[in-house]
Amino acid sequence: RAFLGCTSLTELTLPDGTESIGFGAFMMCRGLTGITVPASVTNIGPTAFSMCPELTICGTPGSAAHSYAVRDGIRFRSAAPLGSGDFNGDSELTVADAVLLNRYLAEDSFTEAEQTLILSADPDRNSDGLLTMQDVTAFLSGLKAE
Repeated sequence: RAFLGCTSLTELTLPDGTESIGFGAFMMCRGLTGITVPASVTNIGPTAFSMCPELTICGTPGSAAHSYAVRDGIRFRSAAPLGSGDFNGDSELTVADAVLLNRYLAEDSFTEAEQTLILSADPDRNSDGLLTMQDVTAFLSGLKAE
């Protein structure tokens, strides 16, 4: 519980090589709005970020940080460079990528490898921490602009 109740903490970047975030480590850090968690973190303890209402976790899609954010309803932003969008891995940005993202949003059946590929291609096009049809629309708009 290293930072338990630390209200003055607002932003934090954990160093590469960090492997674990302990139980309740940032609990009740009500001023914490953003934390960058490296892919080296493989374990995040229960309630590590409980009662941090404004928090957005920035990390690698498919990582422990991403899983924790999804499971606990915390906003997540990809640390991957913006602009990838190659959701099907064919090295091209086409309407096929938008269709695949749309299928993903519709909760179509995907293998774990396909899900990882989609999430690693930065599907959150408007950086709001959610995957919605707005992201598909933003991706399509980007295709038109090229």
